[in-house]
Amino acid sequence: MVTIHLDDYVSAGYYITKYFTRGDWQSTGLLPEKLLSVSHCLAKIAPIVYWANSQEDFDAFGIPDTLRPEFEQWCNDKFDIEIGFPDVTYRLETARDFIKRFIPQKDDLFLLGAGLHKESVEPFLLVEPTLRVGVQDEGERGLAHIIGQRSPVPEGEILGYEVVCSDFGDINHSWLCNGLEKDGWERFQIRPNQHGFIETYAEAKTLTEFIMTDPAIYGEPGFYMPLLIINYPLE
Repeated sequence: MVTIHLDDYVSAGYYITKYFTRGDWQSTGLLPEKLLSVSHCLAKIAPIVYWANSQEDFDAFGIPDTLRPEFEQWCNDKFDIEIGFPDVTYRLETARDFIKRFIPQKDDLFLLGAGLHKESVEPFLLVEPTLRVGVQDEGERGLAHIIGQRSPVPEGEILGYEVVCSDFGDINHSWLCNGLEKDGWERFQIRPNQHGFIETYAEAKTLTEFIMTDPAIYGEPGFYMPLLIINYPLE
């Protein structure tokens, strides 16, 4: 069993999410029916920034309309301090406060933390401003902010690694968006675990380097990086 040292990672934020169902383009032989992700292309991520989300996002987490005024005030008070655009929470306790206040039904709910290996921090921070060129709001995104803080990663239940893509300074895509579990298995004998994550950092790094040889072919245009995914209690 590979030992993971959390001191080797910095926080890439916390994400409130739910299971999503395997798509028809994904491998039934390699992936479970229900998966987890911190990519908002695949999974629903709780709408902590009210003006960056649709009614569909609020409905997905059962956030009632009666709480919207309180929620909007909560967001205004914490934006760029404890939360960031579009869906990243900087502190574990802030995410838990959001869940307690605004999500009455907690079944099938997960609080996932992401950790970025320290060797990937500077490469990401160097390229991240270029990922926002042409974006209407070119201010610093939440992902860059939390990674730049180099905050420690708290202990929790380690679920594995997810190779994700940042294209506008956010976690938009995952390696699973393009059915790359098939390439991972056929080229490198890397099989996703019961959550749809990759078991080791070495395997996740191998897949990242493979995708980055030509992201336009193997994935989505952007910067790919392996994130350690950790599950935390909701309260």
